[in-house]
Amino acid sequence: MVMIPLIYHPLILILIGIWGYTISLFFLDWQGIHVNSLVYTHPSNHLNQLEPFFILSVTLTWFILVHFILLENTLLVQYAILSDYFSPVVFCYSVCVCIVLWGPCAKEANRFLRCLYRLLVPLSYTRVYFSDILVADVLISFSSVLTLLFIQIISQIKSVSIHASIPPIITSMRITDAFSSLPYLIRLKQCCNDYSKGIPRNKRHLFNALKYTSSIPVIFLAQFKHHPIMGYLWLMLAVSTHVFAFGWELVMDWGLIQYNCGSIRWRKDGWFSDMRWYLAASVINLNIRMIKLMASVYPIHAFYIDLFEIIRRWIWVIFRFEYEHVKSSFSKSSQT
Repeated sequence: MVMIPLIYHPLILILIGIWGYTISLFFLDWQGIHVNSLVYTHPSNHLNQLEPFFILSVTLTWFILVHFILLENTLLVQYAILSDYFSPVVFCYSVCVCIVLWGPCAKEANRFLRCLYRLLVPLSYTRVYFSDILVADVLISFSSVLTLLFIQIISQIKSVSIHASIPPIITSMRITDAFSSLPYLIRLKQCCNDYSKGIPRNKRHLFNALKYTSSIPVIFLAQFKHHPIMGYLWLMLAVSTHVFAFGWELVMDWGLIQYNCGSIRWRKDGWFSDMRWYLAASVINLNIRMIKLMASVYPIHAFYIDLFEIIRRWIWVIFRFEYEHVKSSFSKSSQT
């Protein structure tokens, strides 16, 4: 990945994310969990997502490989003088966006855009759908990738046009930190919305809101992590946030640890037949969180940190769907 220019790293990571979602769909479908029945409320939307996402993943992979091999390395070498007027980077990103919006997953792209609109509305008192929660959580894992993409877009604008005037505040550290914290603010808004609409009000939403709120200072204090005093404060907040989030995922998101009459037990009604899947997912989740913390001490390339986080998120998505499927199946059986 070091050989690939930095400006392409967000694109590669997003492509890996699309492949990760495709593999997650395949695994869940193999285990008899129908994702669409959990995400969508109307039966007409219960269409198979696996085939269009697989075609999309293959198409994007093929185009990006062709772009790297032919366009970047050979064809444009003799036309380097035209780089001020035609940027291969802009061309590559533009074609990828067109493939996503009007390709085999056009319907899913439209649903995703509508979901983004609901997420970005500052004050929304509408129902928080399960799909909106999933998208917001996925955006959290892609926050550093999207922030890097934002920085690269600004840099590309400055390099393409010498007359482009970019205010210094846009490229400042505070703006990039605010951009990175936006997905956490979205989830915070959703938690507050769920709490305000709940009758009776569930304190679980307040604790969930606290989890996302505690992550925001970690983002803004990351620039001081090498400071002799502020660095310890950042490390303490980062460790506590990761421990809180890890425990929340085991108890609330995956439902693996349950409280019953004052006793703590491991959930026994797992949909997956082999309980080692759950143990392996928990261990991988914890190890990736530890790697992210170790990155502040040991030199680990940011690309690999983002890659590990994307892998962790899609593992989280698989077991989040599994727990939702178990609850849905139990609810249907109790009604009958």
